[in-house]
Amino acid sequence: MNKLSIKLNQKYKSFNSGFQYEFEGNLILLSGVNGAGKSQILSIIYGQEAKNQNSQIGSEIMLNGNKLSTNDIEFRSFRENISIPEITASNSQALTSSGNQAWQKYQQNLLNPLDRGNLQFYDSCVKAKNILLEKYSEEEFRQKSISSEDFKDLLFEADFVWKQTDMFTNSVGEIFFNHALKVSEKMKDVGRDNFDPSMLDTAPWVELNNLFEELNLEYKFKDNYFIKGVEINEQPQLFYKKEDGSIEEDQSRKLADLSDGEKTIISLCFASLSGNDSSIKKLLLLDEIDAVLNPSLIQTFFQVIERYFVSKNVTVVMSTHSPASIALSPSSTSYYEVFKRNETIHRVLEVNREEYSELQIANREFYEKISDQKSRIEFLEGKIESGNDILIITEGKTDWKYMLSALRYFHAKGEFSEIQESYFYRFGSAADVESSICDTEIVNELSDAKLRNYLNGLVESRKIDSSEVSQIRIGIFDSDNKNVKIVNNHSLGVYSFKISPENISTEFLFSDDEIKTIVTDKRLYIGTEFDGQSKINLTSSELSLGGESQNTNKAGKRVIIDSGVYNRSIENVALSKESFAQNIFQETITVSENSWENFRHIFNNILSFIPAQEEDLEGGTEEGVEQVTT
Repeated sequence: MNKLSIKLNQKYKSFNSGFQYEFEGNLILLSGVNGAGKSQILSIIYGQEAKNQNSQIGSEIMLNGNKLSTNDIEFRSFRENISIPEITASNSQALTSSGNQAWQKYQQNLLNPLDRGNLQFYDSCVKAKNILLEKYSEEEFRQKSISSEDFKDLLFEADFVWKQTDMFTNSVGEIFFNHALKVSEKMKDVGRDNFDPSMLDTAPWVELNNLFEELNLEYKFKDNYFIKGVEINEQPQLFYKKEDGSIEEDQSRKLADLSDGEKTIISLCFASLSGNDSSIKKLLLLDEIDAVLNPSLIQTFFQVIERYFVSKNVTVVMSTHSPASIALSPSSTSYYEVFKRNETIHRVLEVNREEYSELQIANREFYEKISDQKSRIEFLEGKIESGNDILIITEGKTDWKYMLSALRYFHAKGEFSEIQESYFYRFGSAADVESSICDTEIVNELSDAKLRNYLNGLVESRKIDSSEVSQIRIGIFDSDNKNVKIVNNHSLGVYSFKISPENISTEFLFSDDEIKTIVTDKRLYIGTEFDGQSKINLTSSELSLGGESQNTNKAGKRVIIDSGVYNRSIENVALSKESFAQNIFQETITVSENSWENFRHIFNNILSFIPAQEEDLEGGTEEGVEQVTT
């Protein structure tokens, strides 16, 4: 495990002269509240404020006992990463220009990488000098005995490109051109028919495409670039990738049009392509570079960091405000929290990974929910698959149990025989299906929003493809949500309605005595049973509302309370709505005829949407439908 020691030799913002600390780890995360000093620590390590060479900071930095300079360190902030420049095509003129720039620096200061004017081109100076010293002696180099023509030819033959030291500089165009040039030259040597791509290193476009595939990015480059005349055949561009892995050639993607999160990942991928240039760096500082990443990209981000930096013994120190980054970071990560000066004399404290265990569980569960986009869309849209000609869907898994129970009451009286029990969509949790709770058949979780999304989706799809219009779909909503907009389209076979009266959940179709039936020492409660201020039960002071504010806010209101009712022993004595519904379905709760009659309007509505029997098609069914849907 690497050891990074810092010592500040001057006062810098909120850190006093003499501040020192030793971090341990290969990937180090710094967290803390805003203004704690995380970015200041990164600047102290870098020896200057980000890229501002005029703001030097007197500090001593040691990595595993070896002193580091600014040139050993790469600094990157999220602002820089979201400003990634477009890819530009390169050609032989770029190599010629690079030779000219290197020659000027050679004449001025012998390509001294520590010269103030050369610091931003440190890598290029070192690389150019090494190329020249392979042919010329140190003395010849220092005496400037190399002619301009030999100097430039040698660099040109080595595909030398003069560029800034920053490993994140977008040099994809030059890298693609150089490899295409090598291919062209190799083909001249061995003949086009005898050329085998394995004769050279993996093509950079292949390497990036493989990386994008591994990271599940939906973009790729074309799979072949070559030299045409003295230039690459076309400017490198990203394209959308089809499901079969091919590209949509008419769908190129500008880097400027990528999301900020995608730019961050793409920028890291491009930096990974720098290869030898990045290997001279000992330390990579990332200042809130994850600020624009959602959980679906954070694991991808750490994959690249681990593979192309940490695995190459580049120590990475990253400041973050993201709980998701902490939660989804690799298990080998080291964690440190930074504190404000007026809070403690200890500005930095190490944190054991176990301290974040709850955070990790919550974020991983969230990530797993959203990572499978197809399943997530189906979940949020309340996707429902059924071959039934008629399907009735309630917004919750308790409501269909109430309505089937009511339908059985009416069937016993010889009414609503046109409405079959099989029409109802019987859904619930996986455990419900496994245990066959109330004959639950389908694993799904709906809500008023998901049911509405599903119905709207049907309308839109049937406008395009009318092959399923003959299938009737009927949604039933509670009336306690004023914002639910009813979806009705008679011509497309999609209908919905709210139960009556307004502003109630389905449970209130039963009498208060039925709602309050005790089941295994628990029952449902009504908000009006509790004082609006004290939250104490009006008839039994031993009972009070607790738990989440959403629950306690129900006190004094005519709404169902099915959790958070506590006795003196702090035991929850509230029955869940699901348990109440199961007992209604199983007839262990006695329901009066008056209560079942409260459900009659539901079946009248359903009946108006169902086509008449064959012999009654000449009748007035159509009129009944129009009356409800208009």
